Amino acid sequence: MWDPEECAMRSASLWIIEGLWIVLALSCGKSQDESAAKSSSSTIQKVQPSLEAEKKKLIATLLNDADTELPKQGKYKQALEAADKARNLAENIHDLRSVGLALMARGQIELETALYAQAANHCLEAIRMLQGHAEAPDSNIAYLNNCVGVAYLELHENAKAIEYLEKSLAISKKVSGEDSCEYVQAFYNLAGELFEGGNYDKAMEYAEQAGRLLERRGEQKHPLNVNILELKASYWLIKGKIEKGKELGQQALDLAQEIYGQDDPGLGSALKNICGMYGIAREYQIAIRYCEKSLVISRKALGENHDDIAKTYVYLGNIYVQMAKCRESLVYYKKAMEIYKNVLGLQNIQESPILTNIGAAYICLGQYLKTVEMSQKALALSQKMNGDQYPMDVYPLSNLSVALTYLGRYSEAIEAARKAVASAEKLGPSSKEKALAYAAYGFASLKSEDPRKAVDLLVKAREEANRIYGDNDPRTVDNVNALCEALIEIGQFAQALHEEEAILGPAKNFYGAWHPYVATIFLNMGQALIGMGQYNAAIRKLKEALKIDMQVFKDGHPDIGKELQYLGVAYYGLGKYDEALRYLQRAYIMRCRFFEAHHPDVIEALAWIEKSKQARSQKPAMTAAAQQQNLLKAVSKAELSEAAAQLPGTTDGGAISPQSPGAHHP
Repeated sequence: MWDPEECAMRSASLWIIEGLWIVLALSCGKSQDESAAKSSSSTIQKVQPSLEAEKKKLIATLLNDADTELPKQGKYKQALEAADKARNLAENIHDLRSVGLALMARGQIELETALYAQAANHCLEAIRMLQGHAEAPDSNIAYLNNCVGVAYLELHENAKAIEYLEKSLAISKKVSGEDSCEYVQAFYNLAGELFEGGNYDKAMEYAEQAGRLLERRGEQKHPLNVNILELKASYWLIKGKIEKGKELGQQALDLAQEIYGQDDPGLGSALKNICGMYGIAREYQIAIRYCEKSLVISRKALGENHDDIAKTYVYLGNIYVQMAKCRESLVYYKKAMEIYKNVLGLQNIQESPILTNIGAAYICLGQYLKTVEMSQKALALSQKMNGDQYPMDVYPLSNLSVALTYLGRYSEAIEAARKAVASAEKLGPSSKEKALAYAAYGFASLKSEDPRKAVDLLVKAREEANRIYGDNDPRTVDNVNALCEALIEIGQFAQALHEEEAILGPAKNFYGAWHPYVATIFLNMGQALIGMGQYNAAIRKLKEALKIDMQVFKDGHPDIGKELQYLGVAYYGLGKYDEALRYLQRAYIMRCRFFEAHHPDVIEALAWIEKSKQARSQKPAMTAAAQQQNLLKAVSKAELSEAAAQLPGTTDGGAISPQSPGAHHP
């Protein structure tokens, strides 16, 4: 990793060279006669070849530092400085080949640090500089084309990416032959980058071809075969063939142990990758164990402050999010951020997805203002690095829209959602990003515009998810839950109940019975049953939801407030007003912990409390009336206005401190 202090890149030889030029300039200035001038001229002619040789030697050292030594230590900022100094020296002596190699080194570092647009530009410039140069080996051109292809894949310009990756493959074949290790590497590079870009079937085709080429060379124990086996394992895991994926992943790990031994960073990398595979397989404790083993090896070999360590922390954060342990995930995301921000010393685009992940974790925790803050930071950084048309901004934009919707800032939420959809549309005809953006737009529309428009958008979101994962796949549960909330809003209770019943079993099997997604299914089922007047059945479902969320979110959560409120509503429907009030007052307190005083959810909870108090005093008449209406729409606008009028004015934007729940308790 980068040291926080500046690394002095000037060598003693450079100081000597510069000092020598100063001496020469002074001696030339002091020449008073023709013989002295001739003497100085002769001295310059003798020294210049020596100076040029020294500069070439220094350029070679700087290029080696930029290309190999400094990146190996994770010191990317210093590596960029070394590449730039090499380029400046090469330009000074008109060494165009070295200029090209310096540009190549810079592009490689930018690719490693996720500065994709800059990497593509510098690598293309290096290709133009090196092409046609007599000393430039074609292998450099092949490598540069591969770098450009990788950069375009990351920028989601897939047609350009494949064009350059295939150029790299063709040059490698021409230079080294199809039985060469370089050609096999180029084949795998193309497979790996296609996989990263979501073109899984084509990636698998190239990976299998690379494996056959290695087998033909008799090098089944080549390190590249570890990567090939890992890619195949990930392919089958994504396709839902969990046991086949795990089997290939174990083969990759066994081979890595045989090749690298116990303390090599190569084994650390393999352990990190198999951690990700077990995360996909939802075997979280095994995944965490492999990540922790990877950290032990990587720390010993690379030190604490290295890019590989940061990536492993991100893996761990992602696993804890999948386990709905969002507070733990934040610990690891923040550790990764510390490495990228304070140790690398370079504002890095890799910070943007981590900030996005932190924002998502705060949604999970119900801390929506923090999600807004993190999402806006992620967008600002991403736009600075890649402009305001970057397709992957769909993630922070969707998070931002969802958080703003929860906060009741509906017009801002709609604007962010529309931008998310526009970003997702750039990713092709079908993608999980489109499903995410449509879901965010539908959720915002549900609260602020026409609920039927929300249903249309959420149906689109589910269709996109189904195209990727299949019908009733548990990975579509979030889309199903959002759609069912909209169906409940427009009174289609039976359909919402049917949808949730269909996804409940797969979701339990996939995420486990104690997951917030499962709690949301029970919550929606409870709401649908209230709408259908089946209050006792609704209470059973809502208590299941409450039990899960209280176990997962020990510090409270807005969804707990919602579950408590609907339990109160169900008891109201049964005419049990004292019981209703107990739940409604707890709901109000929970909602005050997470929302401003005049948030719609706070006002609604207070309106229900007042309604239940009135019903308790007019019990027979109110019980009969409750049986004749949809209680989900039972609170009138007038009752909401009366409830809002009871709330005290605020001078700080209405924020209620989580440390003082129930500050406005009725």
